[in-house]
Amino acid sequence: MSPKIANKQIKINFKPHDYEKIEAYASAEKVSKAEWIRSRLDIQYSDMPQPRNKDNDMKLMLIYEVSKIGNNLNQLAKHVNFKKYIDGMILQKLVEIQKSIEKLL
Repeated sequence: MSPKIANKQIKINFKPHDYEKIEAYASAEKVSKAEWIRSRLDIQYSDMPQPRNKDNDMKLMLIYEVSKIGNNLNQLAKHVNFKKYIDGMILQKLVEIQKSIEKLL
């Protein structure tokens, strides 16, 4: 039995439009952004834990979606705190978040 090798992490910054593309591609393929990037690099992780059943898949999807909503709200709060007012972009994003929450319910 070979010794387990620890995974390494790389932090990468993307321009907003590139990040949105990655997010859209990953969402279309129903995978995480990291999984989508790995697939483009042809990196496979056979030792990564896989969901065991559909209930796990649903729980993971729900956690992922709630996490995305939380991240979006945090970004909007930072934007409002910086600008000191709510603009049309913020209102549009809040409507998108509301629609996301309604889809989850």
